[in-house]
Amino acid sequence: MIRIGIIASTNGSVYRTACRLPYVRERIAIVVSDRECGATQFAAQIGHETQIVPHRGGELFSDAVLDLLVASQIDLAISFYTRLFRGRLLDAYEGRLVNFHPSILPAAAGTDGFGDTIRSGSRFIGSTVHLVDAGIDTGLPVLQAAVPNDPSVSLVRRRHIVFLQQCKSLVQIVRWYEEGRVRSDGGQVLVDGARYEPSEFSPNLDFAEALEFSA
Repeated sequence: MIRIGIIASTNGSVYRTACRLPYVRERIAIVVSDRECGATQFAAQIGHETQIVPHRGGELFSDAVLDLLVASQIDLAISFYTRLFRGRLLDAYEGRLVNFHPSILPAAAGTDGFGDTIRSGSRFIGSTVHLVDAGIDTGLPVLQAAVPNDPSVSLVRRRHIVFLQQCKSLVQIVRWYEEGRVRSDGGQVLVDGARYEPSEFSPNLDFAEALEFSA
């Protein structure tokens, strides 16, 4: 069974919602943050180990996180952290540290991906799971999702559509990494055996728990 570490500094809504599935919940070994937040409070409620690292970003925080991930034998680190990572963590978890972003990168990078997408007049909304590097949302995409930006649908509903994409993506990403199917090759991320037929998600979701997930 794969061991997952969550790094969060927010309410952790995607993490909290995806944990409705025992498949996801049972694989999370530790939740790390630089402060008490919704994610750490939820983790404590359901019995996930929590660690607060009181460094406000930078290399000191990244080094402390790396030490915790290694001590917990984490295979895949999932970030809902709002600051940049630095140093040894990026090297040690290259290809195994992913971030969830509410836009179709490289468009609308930064702290308000969904809002920036709406304000841009884009004809699509969506989400991205990408490898973390030293830049701001510049890592290679692993999984992306897109749907038409329908102006007749409320912003609340459109935001929820993107949120659900992220929840499904988390479930699917865990499965792909557990099966050892994710690899980097020639400047892109490949998922062995994945399909790329017309779909909301690319690569296409192929795990029943992800396909059937609702929130």
